[in-house]
Amino acid sequence: MTLRAEVAPADAVARVEEVVFSVDGRVVCRLTTPPFVCEWDAGRRVDGHHVRAIARVDGSRVTHAIRTRKLELSEEVDVDAVQVIAVVTDEQGQFVKGLAQSAFRVYEDDRPQTVSYFASERIPLELVPPSTSAGA
Repeated sequence: MTLRAEVAPADAVARVEEVVFSVDGRVVCRLTTPPFVCEWDAGRRVDGHHVRAIARVDGSRVTHAIRTRKLELSEEVDVDAVQVIAVVTDEQGQFVKGLAQSAFRVYEDDRPQTVSYFASERIPLELVPPSTSAGA
């Protein structure tokens, strides 16, 4: 999650000495130069959090806080397999046939995944040309 503090008016940015972001009472980052942006790992669950930004400007403190809401889930599902359909074309736009499973790589969140089933099938393909507007 990206935490961002914007300073207004824009000419006041030079007077900001420090911006501190805290989440649930813990300091997440301290920034002394713009842009006042930092990344925070909120975790996998969507919980409610108290997010606060404190800026020191000309020796004074300016504070802004928000409370995020927890996301309530009514159903949770684990997925063990996902079907991925690939259509491969060459540089000229011609369909490439006969590729082996070894020619494909599947990643989830930048992690390689195991391909548990691979099939190269001849299935009907319906191509629809892009629509053109009248008078174009």
